[in-house]
Amino acid sequence: IRRVHQTSQQLRKAEARTRSIVSNAADGIITFDEHLRIEDFNDAAEMMFGKTFTMVTQHDVLELINDDDRRLRDFVFRKATQDDSSHSGIRNSFDVYVSSKSLACEVQGRRSDKTRFPIWLSVGSVRWGEHTRFTCILRDLTEQKRTEAALERERCVIQELMLNLTESVFIYFKDEQGQFLRVNSALARKLGLKTPDEAIGRSDFNFFPEEYARHALRDELEILRTGQPALSLEEHATWPDGSQSWVRTAKMPLRNSQGRVVGTFGISHDMTDLVEGREELRRAKDAADQANQAKSEFLANMSHEIRTPMNGILGMTDLALDTDLSPEQREYLEMVQSSSEQLLHIINDILDFSKIEAGKLELDPQEFLLRDSLGETLHTLAQRADSKGLELAAHIAPEVPDGLKGDPGRLRQVIVNLVGNAIKFTERGEVVVEVAVANVSGEPVPNEIELRFTVRDTGIGIAHDKLERIFNEFEQADGSTTRRYGGTGLGLAISRKLVRLMHGQVWVESEPGRGSAFYFTARFGLATCQSDDRRQLPVSVENMRVLIVDDNQTNRRILEEMLTNWRMRPTAVSGATDAVRELTESVASGEPYSLVLLDGHMPDVDGFALAEQIRNRPELLSSTLMMLTSGGQLGDIARCRKLGIAAYLIKPVTQSDLFDKIVQILDQNHVATSASASVTHSVATHGTPMRVLLAEDNVVNQRLAVRLLERRGHIAIITSNGVEALEAFDQGSFDAVLMDIQMPRLGGFETTAEIRRREQGTSRHLPIIAMTAHAMKGDREACLAAGMDAYLPKPIQAEDLYKTLEAYAPQPNATAAASTVQLIDWIAALKSAANDKTLLKELITVFLESLPKWLSDLQSAIQQRDTAVAGRLAHTLKGSLRQFGATAAETAQQLETECAASHFAAAEKTFPILLAALNQLRPELEHPPG
Repeated sequence: IRRVHQTSQQLRKAEARTRSIVSNAADGIITFDEHLRIEDFNDAAEMMFGKTFTMVTQHDVLELINDDDRRLRDFVFRKATQDDSSHSGIRNSFDVYVSSKSLACEVQGRRSDKTRFPIWLSVGSVRWGEHTRFTCILRDLTEQKRTEAALERERCVIQELMLNLTESVFIYFKDEQGQFLRVNSALARKLGLKTPDEAIGRSDFNFFPEEYARHALRDELEILRTGQPALSLEEHATWPDGSQSWVRTAKMPLRNSQGRVVGTFGISHDMTDLVEGREELRRAKDAADQANQAKSEFLANMSHEIRTPMNGILGMTDLALDTDLSPEQREYLEMVQSSSEQLLHIINDILDFSKIEAGKLELDPQEFLLRDSLGETLHTLAQRADSKGLELAAHIAPEVPDGLKGDPGRLRQVIVNLVGNAIKFTERGEVVVEVAVANVSGEPVPNEIELRFTVRDTGIGIAHDKLERIFNEFEQADGSTTRRYGGTGLGLAISRKLVRLMHGQVWVESEPGRGSAFYFTARFGLATCQSDDRRQLPVSVENMRVLIVDDNQTNRRILEEMLTNWRMRPTAVSGATDAVRELTESVASGEPYSLVLLDGHMPDVDGFALAEQIRNRPELLSSTLMMLTSGGQLGDIARCRKLGIAAYLIKPVTQSDLFDKIVQILDQNHVATSASASVTHSVATHGTPMRVLLAEDNVVNQRLAVRLLERRGHIAIITSNGVEALEAFDQGSFDAVLMDIQMPRLGGFETTAEIRRREQGTSRHLPIIAMTAHAMKGDREACLAAGMDAYLPKPIQAEDLYKTLEAYAPQPNATAAASTVQLIDWIAALKSAANDKTLLKELITVFLESLPKWLSDLQSAIQQRDTAVAGRLAHTLKGSLRQFGATAAETAQQLETECAASHFAAAEKTFPILLAALNQLRPELEHPPG
């Protein structure tokens, strides 16, 4: 009894341990009797089938396990019915028999949602007395089956790749010794093998030259060492059959299931065609570059060959027009001049278009003043607009900065194209240029600004279906053979390309018969120094009353805005009747107008007739008159002098021109003292005659240059090539050289280099000004790099020649100059000191004491390229000199402009001129009259 009790306890403990193991097992475990009724069901089984123990207890196990082939049912029947003697298992002393035979197979399970899933089934039996119990262990094979299926798919893909991949793709696997484990069929054939298996156990040394094999092995050993792939390797392979090809290979580490690198594998792609195509492309590019170079040289030569005779035609025509001619002769020559200018414009368009197509046109960024640049540009078009009776106006919004960094030459070219077109297609009305700050989305770029330019006209307009076409090369709105308007059809196409270079865009809005508006945007840097047109306005000008008389509403609005910004009080009227009434009422009210701006061309009563009416009214004589006209006419200067008009300006009037002229006539009282009107476009007073060496091989250009120089009082010594120029240099003394670039025997560059060599070790530096008919990018830079001081493109414009040449004119002797030129306007100087001679002397003393430090600081600022300091000091000098009515103020003004625009090369030449002028001025300041 005691043994039975102990055995019972042991069995209960064993049963408890068994239940714990069964409950926590990862596999599903089900216990059932010989009638297939479930007696136990562990947690893993519950999760596997989606049913709890309570739901399945005493239920048939076959509700969970599909037994279509009756293997489970037959196994249970055999075990339950066979007698004990047939058991080959183990019987213990308590008549418990554990069978040594079990059932193991794959079956289908049924989940609670009726879905089926694969199970690996293992069933064992235990017989206890007359009863048999079965334990069924179940493993869900769903993930295993999915993994096996995926592996099989991958195996099939790899097999297909290895067997059937294109002949140009090679795949291999290698072990740690670099021996092949497997290769694809394409590589096997390339290696000369019948089957891929023949490569197994062999290496690159069995197939390739030793150098190539060693290089490949080094790559693979590095991959084995670092575990990092080597991608996009380009290799030149020599195959066993002697053929050669280029392959691009990706080599990667081959890892085992534990992640250890046990070899390498690679994929190579035959890229021979690509390499050969790339080489062919390189050869084609070289050929294209050579063709472009030849094209550039051709353009340069064509530019030279065309511009050289054009220089003669335009120059000689200009000279002929200055002679005494009959009306018929003058008409013929003016037609020649007009046709030549049109031809030159066409040539420039074609050359620019060719440079753009060749990718040779680039921007030349530099600092410039927008208002001055735009004003000068429009002045060149004013005569053309005036000849058609059109008003040409410009308006720059006050918030637009004046100092910009960009390419003013290319900006000028776009403006000229658009405004020129507007004038051409407008018969009456106006052409207006407006500049404003563009509305830019996103964050602003520091030190940059985007501007929007608008060119509006009241012309014929453009049909809607032609708006986009007009920007195409060689296309115009009117493309018929009977076109009324000429042109190449390149202007707008070139303008669009230039605008794109300036990071902008161009577009047009138009209504047929109502005019057009062309818009373009451009991005500029901000210059280090900005102009301020209010800086020199006298305090007395503030709140000054100004009357504007102009029949054009746009002009009135622009002038009103300018004057208001200068804190003046403008009033605008549209004609003579209103003007006389305003002037009369202002005198009666005790607040007369101090300044009257007259439009020269108005209907009914023009500006000159109105000025005569005003001068015939004694009560109105206190008003200073200034004439603004769209185009200067012969006799205008004399009429201005006769009518007492203080200044005469060509429209469109720039802010700087108007500003300077107001300051001049109000500060220096030119109404009473000037003997003649001031005309902005008149020829400047001739300076000291210069002795000029002319090196030019073209006879026509020689005669033209000589005539232009003689007209200015200069002396020209002619040479026809560089050798003659060097001989003249050695034998004579010259103030400057005009040097042609292309000459026989010795060209301009070589001649310049030799002159500079001969100047070494001396204090001499002869100014050399290049004259070239080339018009390609880099010509100016090449001239300066060769040692030349300035550059003039042909055809030579007379004013450009004089301005450039006379910048290098020697200064006249101080004593001689003092005897012939009045250096100080003492009347104006005394007026600026409120007619107080004692105060004037004190001002002179302060100026002379401050002058040495100003000059020293100014020279240092120019040498250090300090735009802000140099501009401020030059401005201070100019203001002080103007206070004394000194002529040297004009030189100081020039220096200020150069410093403000950071043109320090020019400033370095102007500074000695100013210094010499101040040295002449000092004795007169030290001994003022009275």
